[in-house]
Amino acid sequence: MKTSPNSPASSSSLYFVLTNRDCNKAHGVDMLLLDEKRSFFEWLTGVTWQDAGKVELVDGSSYLAQPLPFSIWTLIRIKVLVTGYIEFQHNVELDSEAFVPINVV
Repeated sequence: MKTSPNSPASSSSLYFVLTNRDCNKAHGVDMLLLDEKRSFFEWLTGVTWQDAGKVELVDGSSYLAQPLPFSIWTLIRIKVLVTGYIEFQHNVELDSEAFVPINVV
């Protein structure tokens, strides 16, 4: 299928350039915030992100220094189901700007 030069599907169009730039800018901000959160929680807990999984397997699951009544396998199942549901809802929505799973934007 051939697209016209002004079609949003064309990678040479201004639409593609602007949306790609906006996505990269938003992704960059997300990465900066992620690094700040990682540093804060490493400072708070004294556990580096590389060792977090080992500590959780040895000491058990916890949140803010409080033990959780779930095993690691139960937490993995919960995360897979919740993430799968959110991804499914995101892919079903045709207007990507209308999809905000937790209404924070």
